[in-house]
Amino acid sequence: MTILSLGIFMNITPCNIKSHATFSLDSDTEQLILALHDIGSIMFGTFTFKSGIISPIYVDLRKIMSHPQVLHEVEQQLWNQIKHCSFDVICPVPMAAIPLASSIAFNRTKPLILARPFVKDHGTKRAIEGIYNDGDTAIVIEDVITSGQSILEVIDNLENNNLKVHDIFTLLNYQSSGNEKLAERGYHLHSLFTISQVITVLEHAGRITDEQAADVRYFIEQPKQCCS
Repeated sequence: MTILSLGIFMNITPCNIKSHATFSLDSDTEQLILALHDIGSIMFGTFTFKSGIISPIYVDLRKIMSHPQVLHEVEQQLWNQIKHCSFDVICPVPMAAIPLASSIAFNRTKPLILARPFVKDHGTKRAIEGIYNDGDTAIVIEDVITSGQSILEVIDNLENNNLKVHDIFTLLNYQSSGNEKLAERGYHLHSLFTISQVITVLEHAGRITDEQAADVRYFIEQPKQCCS
């Protein structure tokens, strides 16, 4: 099975990852998509996003924390991209990405930090939890990119505390406004797969109906509305 993306990889520095206008998913990634469907992370119906947009698909990757084998596979596949980068610390976007980033940090013995969404008015009053040095490079981990707003909030926090950010890694790319927002600010986005690829894999595997696939493709193609 060959599934083409919309070119979510770019010519990336400092990560030594090849530039691809299009790329095909390998069998391991296709099996990962099917596993995510098996555990109920990929759902079809009528769902309302935070923005108020009504979607025919919802992907809840928080569920992987309760499925260690799936979490392990996600960690391995993301690490196969991350290992080509030069970085000092890993920082997840709260909350869904914390188990994933923690798994990567633990298994690969890499330092983990956490950017607080707000600073407490007691204790150390730190904006960033964990140990780092001024000028360190952080990679940002997120489960899904839609509008990109949560990612940018974390990046702003990191940069305001003298850390550098070049690269963001996500499991799923919704092919929405977040891609452009990150690119406009000079950041490089790396995603394991797109929502279009999810639909193609599930369709070929007989997991969804033609109508479900058509509904999601129509939703993705609307000017973007989707997930913004």
